[in-house]
Amino acid sequence: MTSLTFGKAQAFEQGEDGKIDDGDYHNGTVTLSDYKADWKVETATSKTGTEGDAETEKNGSWDVTKFGSVTVYNNARLTIENNKVADFGDHGYTPSLSLGSLTLNSTSLKVTPSVKVATLTGFVDIAVKAVNALPDSGAEHIDISKLGLNDWTKDNYATKLEELLGKMNEQQLEAFKTSYDANIEKETNKLAIDKIQPTNATQTIKGSDVAIGSITFATVERSIEADTSKVVTSREGEGAGDNTPADRGSVTVDAITQAMGTQTLEIKNDSRVEVGSLSLGNGTLNIKGSDVIIHKTDKINGTLTAESGYLGLNVATSMADKVKADTTPTKTTPNFVLEVGAPVVFGEDAKVTFGGVATTKTADTNPDAQAPKYGAQLTFAGDTTLKFDAANFNRTALFTAEGLKGKITNNGKVTLDGDNLTWGAYKLFENFEQKDAFTTAEGKENLLVGNLTAADAWKNQVGNNFGFISEVRGTRP
Repeated sequence: MTSLTFGKAQAFEQGEDGKIDDGDYHNGTVTLSDYKADWKVETATSKTGTEGDAETEKNGSWDVTKFGSVTVYNNARLTIENNKVADFGDHGYTPSLSLGSLTLNSTSLKVTPSVKVATLTGFVDIAVKAVNALPDSGAEHIDISKLGLNDWTKDNYATKLEELLGKMNEQQLEAFKTSYDANIEKETNKLAIDKIQPTNATQTIKGSDVAIGSITFATVERSIEADTSKVVTSREGEGAGDNTPADRGSVTVDAITQAMGTQTLEIKNDSRVEVGSLSLGNGTLNIKGSDVIIHKTDKINGTLTAESGYLGLNVATSMADKVKADTTPTKTTPNFVLEVGAPVVFGEDAKVTFGGVATTKTADTNPDAQAPKYGAQLTFAGDTTLKFDAANFNRTALFTAEGLKGKITNNGKVTLDGDNLTWGAYKLFENFEQKDAFTTAEGKENLLVGNLTAADAWKNQVGNNFGFISEVRGTRP
């Protein structure tokens, strides 16, 4: 299968003026459209031994356009559109386009600055003076003249600095670090890294039936070294006469890492997308008016918004099975359905919204410094049907926030459908702050009982008599 790469990793360099240059990074667009799967009939001849009256039977299969790995960088705009079969007939569902993998690469810049020792010892001098200016450090003043700063070179700088810091108490260390770090930051700011405009990209799947082996939001790190002494300043060119200090070399300081753009994937306009695995460690996945099945998810630590349609996370159901079930005469579809087939874990940076549009408001914007800081943010922005199969959970919650406690916000009604329930309790949420999230201002519950059914082995004992326990937000007979 053909593999495709669109765009390229962004290249950076230290320009002639000494500042970081983002290189030549032009945007381009590409569209994959109007691929239609064809039903290919194969005629097989039965082996009867009689050539003249052979029985024939017509078999066939869908002929689907397939690509291997597809990689998209920040400077490319990929649109997959209008890839559908108008009528499946009695052959069953098929995607019209298949990708072995889809990797969305964003760029991260890592700059390792080097600073002249003569400049650094100047910062040391300033920092020691700040230490000596402490009103009551509980220690004797440091005699700067005895430090021999002019003898510090690139070869002994780290050792000399360590020896100096080793003689300080905690209060002195804090004063030294505050002054020294501020000057280092001022020096490295000359490289103008923060002035580089990020390149954000949005990729789109619309009006298409697509099968994708894996979707990965990845980061490509580009590393460069930069000498701050090369930065041209307004004083550049002024004669230094005979006072030019001897070059004692340069020393690298802590590297600076900065994201240089993000990737967003939008799935919309009645698309059907079946994904083998999803790795959403960063970036954004938006789903609107489409059916998306993801058979396996890694820890979600990016932004996921499923506004409308259907989203299956960690489910075994195939898209073909779902399409067949959806076309039954009695089928009714709520506004948004979220089906969870196995536990889903959110990282501390996850921002996940179901049943509506994501908002920019975060759960930890309280200006009060004493207010709790939350990790993962989970929002039910509108009415949602939450389906799960209890056989796959045991004592594990449907959704778990890793690290800092997560925050749940609910702006709609969440109806719970559960299959294969047994005796006991099932947690929906683990390590989330959910106080009053499922209670209206009037005190009414908006976590509603939907279709809760017992496993076959338990139906005689408990029937389908299940309800909620507010303490664990689970179900029990």
